[in-house]
Amino acid sequence: MFDSYTVKYQAASNKVEVMAILLLSLFQLFSDDAFVRTATTGKISSQIMRLIERDFRSRITLADIADSLAISQSYASRVFRKETGGTIQEYLMIRRVKYACDLLENTELSVAQVAEQSGFNHVTYFIRCFKELLGCAPLRYRNKRD
Repeated sequence: MFDSYTVKYQAASNKVEVMAILLLSLFQLFSDDAFVRTATTGKISSQIMRLIERDFRSRITLADIADSLAISQSYASRVFRKETGGTIQEYLMIRRVKYACDLLENTELSVAQVAEQSGFNHVTYFIRCFKELLGCAPLRYRNKRD
């Protein structure tokens, strides 16, 4: 896999896009909950990640997460950022885009259907998030994979 991506990286004009696709490909090698810490440090982050892994395809919110853990929204956000270096929203968006990539690669669903099944409320927001993470639109991603 690395040899293939090395060739693509060297030939690419948009190197960020190639790196993002490699990163997503590596994520797909892990089981769905491989990103959840199991050590005692990061316990709240682990619980938050588990909730996201379970519910990312639905309209899960920070309020839902905080209520499930019986903590305040600000505390959940603060602890998650401290323990992981990222925000809950970033993690949720990455998880949804990772799932969307799988749908784009393995189904013939429309971009709107992929957005909906990945947990995005609006297709335009999905496309913007997808471009932000991968440097290309979902259809372009699908066509490049063929």
